[in-house]
Amino acid sequence: MITLQSSKSAHFSSAVTAQFSSAVDRRGGGGDILVTKVMLGVFGCVPAFDTYFKKGFGVSNFSRGSLKRVGDFYRANAARIDGLRLPTLDFTTGQPTTRLYTRAKVVNMVFFIKGGYPDDP
Repeated sequence: MITLQSSKSAHFSSAVTAQFSSAVDRRGGGGDILVTKVMLGVFGCVPAFDTYFKKGFGVSNFSRGSLKRVGDFYRANAARIDGLRLPTLDFTTGQPTTRLYTRAKVVNMVFFIKGGYPDDP
């Protein structure tokens, strides 16, 4: 399994990003936000590098360097992040499932909020 703690994750994510970005660019553009949101939703392997995440995490784009920083952050905070992995909810019943949010989703939520959303008046 590819995870934030795996050294294979950066290579996998870079390869998928290159292929997906190429496909999206041929169909009208995309960029870091679209590519990483799809990768988070489909594979659960990288945070979505949107405006709030990038601001909160202190990076300007999705790159090998920023992906390495995500991995370093996870390894330094693994126990805490793993403890925040809550169960997803079943769409039909609204009840918790046995599937947990991915580590990348937890990291995404932390820095999305730190980046200023929602803004406190």
